[in-house]
Amino acid sequence: MSVKLSEVMSATHARRASLAAEVAGYLVLAVADQVAGAPRSLGFADVSLGEEGQVKLAGGTPSPDVSAERCLRAMLEAMLLESSSVTPGLMRASQKAAGAGVETLIREIEVALVPVNRAAARRALARLHKDVIRALERGNLAAWQPRVSLSDSPSGAPAPVPEERRPAPPPLPVAAATADATSLSVDLPAVLAEEPEEAAFSEVGSSAFLPREVAVVPVPDELRGEEVKVYVQLKAEESSDTVPPEAIIDFCKANLAAYKIPRFIEYQLTDFERTPSMRVQKKSLLEAKKDLRQGAWDRETGKVKS
Repeated sequence: MSVKLSEVMSATHARRASLAAEVAGYLVLAVADQVAGAPRSLGFADVSLGEEGQVKLAGGTPSPDVSAERCLRAMLEAMLLESSSVTPGLMRASQKAAGAGVETLIREIEVALVPVNRAAARRALARLHKDVIRALERGNLAAWQPRVSLSDSPSGAPAPVPEERRPAPPPLPVAAATADATSLSVDLPAVLAEEPEEAAFSEVGSSAFLPREVAVVPVPDELRGEEVKVYVQLKAEESSDTVPPEAIIDFCKANLAAYKIPRFIEYQLTDFERTPSMRVQKKSLLEAKKDLRQGAWDRETGKVKS
């Protein structure tokens, strides 16, 4: 039984399927390989994913090569905005103006995915298919529409008129795993709280939400592999009562892409331990407790895990 790409995105949006940026890249690459020989504009309902990770096209409208390229770049961007991680090369490819053609887009995606491993990609896509089937069977899909317009797409749910889009952010750094910390593929502290500008933050009550500092660590998860946990150190005059977890999540939803929104939030009541270079010592956070979810507020349940 195959699933439509629109169903894949609905399951991902509901956090019932894990869509890593690299998997999104390979999926769009498989679509582009087929579109290159017969350019057409596609919607999310025109692409299907099989149980063995095979990608097939059904439908679409013949179109000029540049229109097909534009559609594929928008499709990639929409998927990256829902993915659980981000790859700078793929994000740049998705946001680049169309005009070079589908073949050029294929090369850009391949460069971003170096080393290209299509066999491993098929296995990852097969696992994604399995997650989506499970979500379908349990009725765990969430309504989803792409946040970017597939202007040449003939089918699938039409994209709504987008809200005012902020300028594309600079490429996000890929954090390398170090000896003293296990890092995520997105350097969220840099995005969320390091040298923030006051104007960029939403208001919580009568004061702007501007944390003193945050630290982000990965939390193992059976479904997605990893979830994001953020330790938030508030300013002295603030507390969890004046800045509750829901307010932090609302801020993240208003200012960050989906893949940057943390699932777990824990308030840091003391200063963070530091490395000799004065960076947050994440190793101490990772080793502080056996289950990093314990004592943290869970976005999915709305409760603190005991």
